[in-house]
Amino acid sequence: MSLANISIAILTGGKSRRFGSNKLVFEVDGRKLVHRVYDKVYDFSDDVFFQGNSVENLESSKDDIMEGKGPLGGIYSALENSRYEKTIVLAGDLPHVDPRILDELSVRANADLVVPRWRNGHREPLCALYSRALVPLIERMLQNRDMKISHLFDQVERVDWIDIDGLVESGEIDRSCFRNMNRREDLPG
Repeated sequence: MSLANISIAILTGGKSRRFGSNKLVFEVDGRKLVHRVYDKVYDFSDDVFFQGNSVENLESSKDDIMEGKGPLGGIYSALENSRYEKTIVLAGDLPHVDPRILDELSVRANADLVVPRWRNGHREPLCALYSRALVPLIERMLQNRDMKISHLFDQVERVDWIDIDGLVESGEIDRSCFRNMNRREDLPG
């Protein structure tokens, strides 16, 4: 399936402190972790790119506009660099991302922000859809040194929350879809 007029940005920033080295270039079964994410989503959009500068020699890579601003800075840069009004932003360390979650995000693209959320309240901001309309708000937050994505959520009126537990219970997606790789023992076998 192809997502019409939706960009996909794979964030490649971060310091990988808990991992001990740049986890995105760590190879599992002969493939870099960041490429495993790309392999899952590349045919869903004609605008799939890597956002960030922590991985050298990545094809389709775009530099961050504001350096050192954390994931919110990566989201800001992705929205500024994307071809389309709506962008699905994915962490570069989600090797189990399920393409079906892309479908769930895209069918709700009328909202300015679409975020998967667990019933316990935990949200998945790095597997979410963002509108370019949020750029001025994010820019203001970054200028004020407010880099908490949760603060962005509190300020957006048109938010659609995806019930992850419901999708898992119905068998539509597997919960591992949202499991990122922070330590070497988290890596897929």
